[in-house]
This record gives sequence, C-alpha cells and structure tokens, in this order.
Amino acid sequence: LPEKGTVAATSEPVSVLTSDGPEDETGWNAVDGDPETAWTGQKPGGGYLVIEYAPALTLRALEVDLAEGSLSNVNYLYSQDAVEWLPLPEGLETNPVSLNFLWLLFPDGRSDAAPAVYEIRPNPGN
Repeated sequence: LPEKGTVAATSEPVSVLTSDGPEDETGWNAVDGDPETAWTGQKPGGGYLVIEYAPALTLRALEVDLAEGSLSNVNYLYSQDAVEWLPLPEGLETNPVSLNFLWLLFPDGRSDAAPAVYEIRPNPGN
C-alpha cells in the first residue's frame, strides 16, 4: 500500500472492447497478466481491441504477445478522449505519450487468420 499522502501512480485497465461487440468479455484475457489466456477475434482477416486505462497512462514502452498463427499486421492508436486517435509514435522511450485509450487495430488482411493476443504489457519492467 502507498504511504499516507502518496498517490498510487499505476494505471489499470478499466474497460476492454473488442470487435466482437460489448457482450464479448474475452478481451480481458489480453490484459489479465496471465500469458496462458488469450483474446481471439471471431472474424477472420481483421478485428480490434480497445483498452481504457484509468488514471491516464504514460506509455514509455509496449509489448504485445501474439499467438502463433495470429494476424500480425497491427496498427497501434492512442487517445485521451476516444474521439481523436493518433498513431503510436516510434521511440516511446524518449517520446512517451499520455493516453486513456489504446486501440490495437488488425486491418482486414484478406486472410483466414484471426487476431489472437495473449498479453498486452504497457511499460514492461517498470
């Protein structure tokens, strides 16, 4: 527990939305800290995963573990308000961004493969 008068600086996922709709709870598997569980999109060839963090997360690095056979073409976008989205910049270590939302977009690659994400780790090792 933080000492009295200090503020916990850790940001946690508070909601996860997948391309399979709001009733799909399996998106949480990608942020549960368990490398054995995964979110697998139901639609071959594309899909997305949006994670909301609170409080705002300062992102300095990002590790994403994809399952073998998963779509591997991923666009990473971030937002503070879920309205304006920007591509995640290169070199986060020296150019960190503050975000409330992280969007992993798997564009339709005309493939039979579906996206499958074991774990998303913002700022690994911190």
